[in-house]
Amino acid sequence: MKKSVIRFGTYASLILLLTGVLNYVIAANAHLSYSQQEIGGYASILVSMIFVFIGIKQYRDKLNGGTISYLTALKLGFLIVLFPSVAFGVFDVLYVKFMDPGFMDKYYNAAMEQMKATMPPAEYLEKSKMMASEMKLFSNPFAQFLIMFLTVLAIGTVVAALSALILQKKIKPQTV
Repeated sequence: MKKSVIRFGTYASLILLLTGVLNYVIAANAHLSYSQQEIGGYASILVSMIFVFIGIKQYRDKLNGGTISYLTALKLGFLIVLFPSVAFGVFDVLYVKFMDPGFMDKYYNAAMEQMKATMPPAEYLEKSKMMASEMKLFSNPFAQFLIMFLTVLAIGTVVAALSALILQKKIKPQTV
């Protein structure tokens, strides 16, 4: 199981990082909105999760005699998901620190502009105070890592649970 976890966890991480960089390049050149970039980010996560399904299936079919219980498949999928979760958390910290150091300020200013245009003044004032405190939290590299790690982990856990449900295959009893 260890080899499958490392192999497919690495594949998922590489795809997530490559699509993340691609999303960054496209966003920079096409001047995409933050909402569009967010969609690209979630799409990157989902594409990388294909390797959770493939990893469970490959383990079941080639290494485990064609059978796998739901719990074993879920455990395998969850362990695979840990790899891209860590990779994306690290990537996000490096992205904000080195690739786009002004990202947090630009994102905050864009969010404030959108809120100002769509909210009544009293609601905007209340929400802007909350955004200011969130900005401090998100400026912390550990918080950035944790939020991105948990985002990928949550999506990946759902994918792992669904994959385990689809791919579980019990041993059929022998008839005499």
